[in-house]
Amino acid sequence: RQIRLDIKRLGNRWQQVLKEVLQEAATNT
Repeated sequence: RQIRLDIKRLGNRWQQVLKEVLQEAATNT
């Protein structure tokens, strides 16, 4: 089973989204 791999990929995706959101917030302020 590759559940761990999926979780890792999901975590990476989440980090990317969070980074983009933070950058957007920084430019909006």
